[in-house]
Amino acid sequence: MTNDERKDIMRKKRSRKNIEHTIDSPTYMAEMLTRIAAQAESGDVFDVIIEILQRSASLRDEPEFADFYLDPRQTLEASARHFPPLQSQMKRALEKEERLDPAKYDDYRIAVLDDMETPQLRQQLLHRLERYISRQKRKRRHDMSKIESALLVKIFLGQEGNELLEGKKPLPLGLYALVTVIYEESFDRAMVTVEDARDIIDDDLYNLWRARYHEGDMALIDATLEQIGALAELEARIASDPALSIAWQRQTSHLVEEFQLEIISMWPDIDHHFFTSEEIKLALDRMERRYLSKPWSLSRYIAPLAMVNLVVCFRDTLTEIMTPQRMVDLSDELQALGQRCLTSDDDQLRPLAAYVQAAIHYLDEGPPARNPVIGTLYLTQGFHAVASDPDVLNPRLRQVLKRMRKSRFMRKMMMKYQLGLTNDE
Repeated sequence: MTNDERKDIMRKKRSRKNIEHTIDSPTYMAEMLTRIAAQAESGDVFDVIIEILQRSASLRDEPEFADFYLDPRQTLEASARHFPPLQSQMKRALEKEERLDPAKYDDYRIAVLDDMETPQLRQQLLHRLERYISRQKRKRRHDMSKIESALLVKIFLGQEGNELLEGKKPLPLGLYALVTVIYEESFDRAMVTVEDARDIIDDDLYNLWRARYHEGDMALIDATLEQIGALAELEARIASDPALSIAWQRQTSHLVEEFQLEIISMWPDIDHHFFTSEEIKLALDRMERRYLSKPWSLSRYIAPLAMVNLVVCFRDTLTEIMTPQRMVDLSDELQALGQRCLTSDDDQLRPLAAYVQAAIHYLDEGPPARNPVIGTLYLTQGFHAVASDPDVLNPRLRQVLKRMRKSRFMRKMMMKYQLGLTNDE
């Protein structure tokens, strides 16, 4: 090694040592801002600043920020308060079959964090940034990209930022990626820890939250199913694995919806009866007694009205037959189906195991007659029983169902009711 090479190495070491002691000094920060200005090819320094602020998301993994969360209830309430404009944009995007513009979601998140911002919150963030920078000064090796982000966030959160902005309004917290990551994780945590979380937020906001994590959650659930041989193991895994537990809670309603769709389309392959033929026939007999046996009943002539009244008869029958013991029996039947799906060699049946497990959990949602899982099973088996054995019907009911099957509108209605809608129609 030559003398010049040795001098160069020593010069770099001294320079690095100097940085270690001055990374938060006014001189160093002024030099950093000068470098930022030099990086702005278009002359727009603000774009470069925003880019560096976006890199601050990586600070979330540092010890100073890893345990920092926003107040859970306030997070949910602020999120719900500012959701209506985004909700309208979501609906318009769905109508046009387009994805929601990410910029719209950014605007929403900025509004939420503006609502939650307090001087105390800014001070907490500044205090943690100072702790992070102080720790970095004591380290031998540094991630200068992270340090620059931390310094820039510190500048704009503090008084220096106001001076740089020449007295203009401070940058919104929603522009700091570190803060937006904290917000997202605080929202996730609140959805799990606040008991009445679903009562605080809108259903559409819940679905947006669920959709954001859908792909990753389902990958985790599918990977778990590949590792187990018994459905009971899935329950144990959910209880012991926090990440799987959150994923499961987040996707339960989706899994139940998929169960309703799959159980209808795969009924012949499943070959599993959850109700006896006598229990199915009870609803058909009720329909005959209440409506079709009466010459003046409009259900004999108007197919849509007949469909509504038939569903009422199905629901009334479920109210009658679904005793606590019958609920236990139905849960056992679903457990048996789920286990058969889990150990099946059929690639179409195996994924159904997760849907079945979700359906079992959903059996306690509301009264049996309004429960979407029970309603789907009962109506699906009932319609298949009629299709496979028309003799179970008296001529009048057979004629009414024939008119229903011919009507495109009625087919849509049947699907709607089969999917277990629980609202009053």
